Amino acid sequence: KRNLDISASRKLSEQSDYLWCYQDKTTAGGSLNINNSNPGVTLEMKHGLAQIAFVFYKENYSGAGSISSFKIGDVSGSPQIRVNKADPNDLSMSTLDGSITGGQLVNELVITDIGKSITLDSNPGTDAEALKGLVDAYAFIVPMTKPAKSDIKFSFNVDSREYSVVLSGSGGISWVAGQQYIYTVKLTGTQISIQNVIV
Repeated sequence: KRNLDISASRKLSEQSDYLWCYQDKTTAGGSLNINNSNPGVTLEMKHGLAQIAFVFYKENYSGAGSISSFKIGDVSGSPQIRVNKADPNDLSMSTLDGSITGGQLVNELVITDIGKSITLDSNPGTDAEALKGLVDAYAFIVPMTKPAKSDIKFSFNVDSREYSVVLSGSGGISWVAGQQYIYTVKLTGTQISIQNVIV
């Protein structure tokens, strides 16, 4: 297993994803056993965490749009945000299958020191490749599943004011390892809203 360091509050620039791999064959899905006759191995690396990312745009908003921090909250009665626990921290990932165990479950993850300003004045659309280049902030998070979207609340500090939004819509959410979930966020003079999400 691999020990992990995923604190409940961290700076944007101090985040890490973790890669893992396990194979008993020379190639992923291959038929040759690894041994002295077949020593060459091509490993297929896989991501351990999911990435929750945000692209902001403003509409009828006159402020600078300076984003300083954001929070991902689990407002259900049984939080599933897995982070470090106090020493000794036992948060770890299996290099056999990528499963993550240990740590503690908390109801909030905080990302600070973002240091970006909202520059877009219109909805950037839904093209995944274009949105990747426009990401303003993100968090790496241990994969999790919630039965209802309304269990998740995003809070953003923009121009020293906090804006919050609870996810809406039917069904639950599942943030899967190796996937990037890009949420488009609209800021108006009085509120913030989620326009869409691209995986």
